[in-house]
Amino acid sequence: MLSEDTATPKSRFWGQVLLLATAQAIQMFAYGAILPILPFYLHEFYAGAFEYGILVAMFSIFAFISAGPLGSLSDRIGRKPVILISLVGSSIALVVFGLANSLLLLFIARAAEGFFTAGLWPASDALVSDIVPPEKQGTAWGTLLGGRTTGMIFGPTMGGLLAFYFGVRIPFLINAALAVVALFLCLTFIIEPQRNQHTLVAAEITAEKPSLFEKLQGGIKAYRSVLVVGGMVLAVALIIRFTRIFSIATVEPMFAIFASDPRTFGFSPFELGAFFFFFAGSNAIGQVIFGRLSDSIGHESPMAISGLVTASGLFLSLIATSPGDLYMVAILIGVGGAMALPSSTAEAASAAPPNQRGRVMGLLGMAGSAGRAIGPILGGFFYASILALTDSPYQAAFPPLMIAVIASIIGTIAVLPLMLKSRKASNTVQ
Repeated sequence: MLSEDTATPKSRFWGQVLLLATAQAIQMFAYGAILPILPFYLHEFYAGAFEYGILVAMFSIFAFISAGPLGSLSDRIGRKPVILISLVGSSIALVVFGLANSLLLLFIARAAEGFFTAGLWPASDALVSDIVPPEKQGTAWGTLLGGRTTGMIFGPTMGGLLAFYFGVRIPFLINAALAVVALFLCLTFIIEPQRNQHTLVAAEITAEKPSLFEKLQGGIKAYRSVLVVGGMVLAVALIIRFTRIFSIATVEPMFAIFASDPRTFGFSPFELGAFFFFFAGSNAIGQVIFGRLSDSIGHESPMAISGLVTASGLFLSLIATSPGDLYMVAILIGVGGAMALPSSTAEAASAAPPNQRGRVMGLLGMAGSAGRAIGPILGGFFYASILALTDSPYQAAFPPLMIAVIASIIGTIAVLPLMLKSRKASNTVQ
């Protein structure tokens, strides 16, 4: 429940949600633009599928590291400062990535980009929790998450076009400039909720500074407390977030290398960008639709069905024989993820008290980042290893796909206890 101090007029809170969605769209434009370019960019460094997976994972590993602490930091110093810090850091990292002259520097820049980009997500999610009424939060998060994937719609296509006409380094520099635009938009128009303008300031001035060990110990206790309070609802939301993102991330490097291989489809950067365009487009539209739908029918069903839709898309990729088949795979995987993400976010928020939402969103971000970190390493490793043994891209693609299918099904199974609990509660009320 929003207090009078934190309540925001309807026109204002929707303006804030749209602004945050725009900032995240710009930031994710950069992330999306990299995906179809990276296989060709890595040729300059004599690298392949495994290195692609490591680079994708570096972003997520450091996003995993920073999402929780930066989410908690937004509880202490405010949402807006963390959002601004994140945009500054990610813009600098993109410049370094575009100008890199060694594989090591690529890894460092990608790690920095992941670290700072992750700060925008929990701070923005927590800001939405602060200002949007609970009954509208599914719609709000559908819009916010839709903004993230809207960047993914245009990022791959524009990245492929820019790389084709101007070279593979130029898109990174343009993306850095767009991140600066997002920075100034947020600096100018984001309004910090009033509850963060007065809390903890005087206490921090007079309180003793805890040691690093005490901070770590306190952080572990705080997260454990949140997990206990959140209970099964929060646990299911975390599992859903991890399994859905893990499934997609496991096949992401494989699809990029597989589709661009001359022995399969021989995609150009633009055609590879079109694959990610269909994925991100269906994901962005689906998140808005299923975010609204979940406000009406409940969050459990979309989360459960999403695993089956994702698995269907992955199975189709095993028998794909044309670019059109691969584009359909991208659409199914995109819709599968879209069904789960707004609902899992809303469920996680409902399991936390208002003063802990930043930490909960940080946990949710950590679960997603863990999926993005582990998936590409596994997918890239298995694809590269089996390709080296068999010299068959089709055989090399099979293990990553099966890992992703199993993860999708596990996510669906995890929702079943929550569905049974919800149905039991509904029958009791009747």
